[in-house]
Amino acid sequence: MKATKRISACLVGGMLALTLCVYGCGAATETTSKQSQSTETTDVGGASESPNYLTDDEQAIFAAAVKGTEAEGLKPTAVLATQVVAGLNYAFLCQSTDTNPTWHIAIVYKDLNGDSSLSALNDLDLNNLQLSDESTAGMMGAWEVCEPAPAADLPQEAATAFSNAIADYEGIEFSPIALLSTQANEGTDYRMLCVGTTITDGPVHGIYVLDIHEDPDGSAEITSANQLALTAYVK
Repeated sequence: MKATKRISACLVGGMLALTLCVYGCGAATETTSKQSQSTETTDVGGASESPNYLTDDEQAIFAAAVKGTEAEGLKPTAVLATQVVAGLNYAFLCQSTDTNPTWHIAIVYKDLNGDSSLSALNDLDLNNLQLSDESTAGMMGAWEVCEPAPAADLPQEAATAFSNAIADYEGIEFSPIALLSTQANEGTDYRMLCVGTTITDGPVHGIYVLDIHEDPDGSAEITSANQLALTAYVK
């Protein structure tokens, strides 16, 4: 969805305090609790910079599902969306914990008996992100983006750039899920995965890839905001 710009004092005030909200799973059956042109100097960032936004139940579901699989060494960061089937499917955002961490989306199925298993593991390739065009934006099938939950802050520099950038953005409220990468580029480029909520009578949630450029003087702007084609990663 394309949005126009305005000054939003209420958003700036909250973000300058660096108390940011992200989206976690709110399923009723569980406990509540265009990309950069160059990526040659991109720093994906260590797993320590990716807070964990999962409930204890979600942690346990993921751990049981990935035990003995290729996803066992991944760190789950958040649940992006859920899908009600004969049980429940979860789309977990995960990060590897090696020297050059990578991002993935793991699909976990929890059956009616409470047993969970890994259904799929898809790479979230930052150099080849699958984005929605206007004809497919918002088409999630039976998948539902999770409800908001309080969580920890982004790293301070990224949080400041984020709050300054969204101050001039109208039509969508963004809540960061993860800082995917940073890049030095006459200042700093940040790429963030966010939940975007339309400012309408019937709000619509989507998963967005936000590119933010911060100048050396500290001013920042959103250079692109594209909805992730989540259905390409939940197969």
